[in-house]
Amino acid sequence: MNDTNDAAESGFPISGLATVPAVLVALLALFFGTDYAANGAMENDGYAQVLILPAVAALAAALGRTGAVVSIGSKPIHRAAITMAFVATAAVISIAYNLFESIGNIGAFTFAFVGISTFLLVSSDRREESTMLLALVIGFHLAVSHAANTVMDSSTWAGSAPDLVDAERAAAASVFFAFWLVSIVAGVALTLIMRASRMDSPGSGPWFADLSSHLSRSMMATLGTVLVIQSVPLVWLGQIPDFQTYFEHQYLGSVWALFTTAVILFVAFCHAERWRVIGTLVAINWTLYTFGHLQEIGNEFPDILSGDDAMSTFSWFFMGFWLNVIGIMLATRGRFGDVSPRHEPSAARVWWGQNSYGIILALAVFVALAVRTGWNVLPAMNATATGLWDMTGGSDPWYMKRVVDYIIAERSHFIFDHDRAYPMGAINPRPPLFSWSLALGGLGLSWLLEMPAEDAVWWSVAAFPAIFGALLVLPLSEMARRIHSNSAGILTAWLIALMPGHISHSTFGLADHDAFALLFLSMAFYYWVRAIEGLGTERMFSTPSSNPLYLIAGIRESWRTNPRTMAYATLSGISFATVALGWKGFVYGPGILFLAFAGQITMNMFRKRDSLPLTSAALQMLLTAFLIPLPFYNWPGLNLVFDPSGFQPMFYIIGFTIALGWVASAYRDKPWLLVLGTGTVLIGGILAILYVLQELEIYSGWDILFTGGFYFSKNKIFGTIGEAQAPSRGVLFASYGPIVALIAVGCALVLIWRGARRERQSHLLLGIWVIVATYMAWSAGRFIFNATPAMAVVGGLGIAMMWKGANFSSFAKEWRRSGIGTPRSRWSSLWPATKKNSAVPALLLVVMLVASQHATYGIDSGIPRGEPSARDVDQTLHDIAPDFLRAELLGLSVLKSESYNPDSEMWYMGTFGPGFNSGAWNLAYDWLSEQDSEMSFSERPAFVSWWDYGFQALAQGQHPTVADNFQSGIPNSGGMLLSNSQEDTLSLFITTLAQGDRRYNDGDGFTTDDDCDDTNADINPDAAEICDGVDNDCDDEVDEGTDAYDDDGDGFTEHDGDCDDGESETYPGADEDINGVDDDCDGETDEGDSYSDDDGDGLSEIEGDCDDA
Repeated sequence: MNDTNDAAESGFPISGLATVPAVLVALLALFFGTDYAANGAMENDGYAQVLILPAVAALAAALGRTGAVVSIGSKPIHRAAITMAFVATAAVISIAYNLFESIGNIGAFTFAFVGISTFLLVSSDRREESTMLLALVIGFHLAVSHAANTVMDSSTWAGSAPDLVDAERAAAASVFFAFWLVSIVAGVALTLIMRASRMDSPGSGPWFADLSSHLSRSMMATLGTVLVIQSVPLVWLGQIPDFQTYFEHQYLGSVWALFTTAVILFVAFCHAERWRVIGTLVAINWTLYTFGHLQEIGNEFPDILSGDDAMSTFSWFFMGFWLNVIGIMLATRGRFGDVSPRHEPSAARVWWGQNSYGIILALAVFVALAVRTGWNVLPAMNATATGLWDMTGGSDPWYMKRVVDYIIAERSHFIFDHDRAYPMGAINPRPPLFSWSLALGGLGLSWLLEMPAEDAVWWSVAAFPAIFGALLVLPLSEMARRIHSNSAGILTAWLIALMPGHISHSTFGLADHDAFALLFLSMAFYYWVRAIEGLGTERMFSTPSSNPLYLIAGIRESWRTNPRTMAYATLSGISFATVALGWKGFVYGPGILFLAFAGQITMNMFRKRDSLPLTSAALQMLLTAFLIPLPFYNWPGLNLVFDPSGFQPMFYIIGFTIALGWVASAYRDKPWLLVLGTGTVLIGGILAILYVLQELEIYSGWDILFTGGFYFSKNKIFGTIGEAQAPSRGVLFASYGPIVALIAVGCALVLIWRGARRERQSHLLLGIWVIVATYMAWSAGRFIFNATPAMAVVGGLGIAMMWKGANFSSFAKEWRRSGIGTPRSRWSSLWPATKKNSAVPALLLVVMLVASQHATYGIDSGIPRGEPSARDVDQTLHDIAPDFLRAELLGLSVLKSESYNPDSEMWYMGTFGPGFNSGAWNLAYDWLSEQDSEMSFSERPAFVSWWDYGFQALAQGQHPTVADNFQSGIPNSGGMLLSNSQEDTLSLFITTLAQGDRRYNDGDGFTTDDDCDDTNADINPDAAEICDGVDNDCDDEVDEGTDAYDDDGDGFTEHDGDCDDGESETYPGADEDINGVDDDCDGETDEGDSYSDDDGDGLSEIEGDCDDA
């Protein structure tokens, strides 16, 4: 119930300013109490430092609430004025550093963020959300302070010094998250208490609009229990004296607290729905697991429960069995509340139904980010043997780091790299957007945290790929939801969040563009789905035209009649353009859309549907994707516009789209056989020309078209690239989840069939996407990652379609009809419902299998190979099952009964996971970086190896490289590595250096590719043209723009007496015309005609001079 009006009428201050100091005081009390218990009393200046940022946040929140209730003109002006006021104040705080040194840039950002967010939330009547936001921000700052204050003893540390560094950082993170979670729960509790006590008016936000303004006893009990549970890790960590004890992990941490919170909320939900037995069983067994976990991690228990013998196993079984029996008996007899079934859903169920999708989706994003970062931060920050930063993914991320470092240092893009492909140098062919996003992120963090940019950029470089990977959940889930249902969206979100093939290439520390490209590629597909869903079947024009301008008319008419579809098509094109500015291989995305477009066009021919709307949308999308990145690809020196692995395939895609669209639209009303034949002849003719040109070795268009810009071509170099080889089938299917992969492929075929029959273009598109992605992944291991979005979306759709086909509503109806008056009857009614709808329980088993398998593989793919945390997780998974299930009876056991030792063999982990460098490699590159340090970078001797190691030697080893991961310099390095003798090696060194000398020997910085005389430094493309009879600027013209050049092409130069070398009709000896110009360059104008004064007497013949001679 929303009581806003009642509050207003009672005179209550609508701004709710009292909530701000209440939250601040409560969280400060929590901080000081916790910090005193853990660390003792604080110095006086320490209190001031702790209070500054929370006070800034509280002040901003108070001003934001005040700004929401004052009136300043119209609503847009009001919002703009308040927003600009906060931004201006934050700018003053940041700029006037001497006055606000204690606040700093992070204080300025906090002020602006909290103030503007509070203002917008309160203006939208989301008061509770604004209070929770304030608690979130204040809790964050206090958690940082508490983690910084918490100190553990390191004198008892028994491990190595690098491991101690990891332990110190892990302990600080554990304390930070423990306090922050407690403060968040406390903020939620305070929000509901203040709402109930009328300290603030109830808002109308979706989370609180339908909640009663009065706190029930069950809600208070739930919140109190959650707060206590979240406090357990915080209190326990505060009592740990040293890092050695912390490292042994004999405490319950925040992960346990989060899972326990979920259990508590589920039990509370069961209580609201009167599911007493289920709630009781869940609570009892989670409690048993908690005590069992405490015993497993080394806490002391009675000998009868902590031994390794059969008696201990039997004791735990005995205790668990009878606790469950007693719980069932008490619950069925109504000792925990009424057990009669509800005829109407409870308030909790109504609230969950309204908000579940958003909550589950947000949880999927959180889990996706946690899995991609949680186990990778520490090894990335503390490289083995060196303690420096490290990255996964081989050498490729290191060149990305080199590019980012250049951008930060020079504030410009890295175009030409003189130190790779040594000694020749080569361009940096990677588009700029991804590397610039990393650089700008580093600069932003440098400003915010007031730390050197070279340190801050590491966090940006390492974290952004994981963030992009987690955000992929959003467009894919929304795509599945739009096409099918909310359940399909949720399934898709969790499939991609935990999909091994995606996690393994989007973890913290893997600074590659793949996650960035796949995020925006999926956004392009999502917007294209929205576009084609808005296309109707009505004809755009009554009479088609064969004029090619008919397509332009169709685009114009589409914007007039269906602007939403064209807007989505434009957004799709912008998304593709974003990918193009971050990755050259973007063209495979538009290529897949073209295949779906061609299939739909063909079906339109058979049905005599108008293809002009679809063609207009497709051209709008493709031209947008073409024009936006074109300036970069057309940059002089890069030569990427017509590069087969660059922009060239886009010309084919656009050209074939125009050809197909024109044929299908212009001849819409003709017999389909004629139209299809015309289209076939047109496309076939183009392909025939390409094939002939290929055979004549004039142009390789055929291969470019059918190998995806040589992405699928096989050559000797590709044979040395591991990711270019076909993956093992086990790895291929496990990368998506074996069951998910089979469901996705099967569902793709169904979608293609349904799309063709029911004219659902989105179904046809998704089906083709999966088939093409599967073929690509089957052909080369590097495409496994690219196929993950398609597998997740169509896999989620397939499971949702099966669930819908299982007809759960019929199952529930039969279950209710069989009687559900008591817990016993509810249980017994499951059997008749199962017999009538056996697909439901069968599908539930499949979902359980998929969930457990997917979660296990997903977690495994987020843990670096060789990390001790893999063994910890493996141990945790092993300990979930009770020991009695592994006990042998007559030589048989329910679960695997073999002895378990994760140090020697892991049962669940170790299949996937990123790989950081070994200590030997790190030491080698560190040693290399220290060599020749007295020389400038480009003057250092180059590093020779096979191409795999080039980027890392260049960036981490700080030396030029002969060969690198762009497959540059392979002939030179290959020859050196395979030489038969020292003499051969030296001769190859000399030859390679001579090539560089020949290219740069005049010192003007231009190679023979562009320099028309590389023996003269004054002659190069940037030189000024002078009058010397030489082509100084290498533009194939001599002395242009000088007196010795015939600029107008009339055969005379200025040296030859041409008085106007910009006019071809003016030169010595030209016929004099009556035009006021000296045409023949004799110093006289219009001489020899009746208009000129030939004798100089002041009169011409036209003026009456009878003898003008």
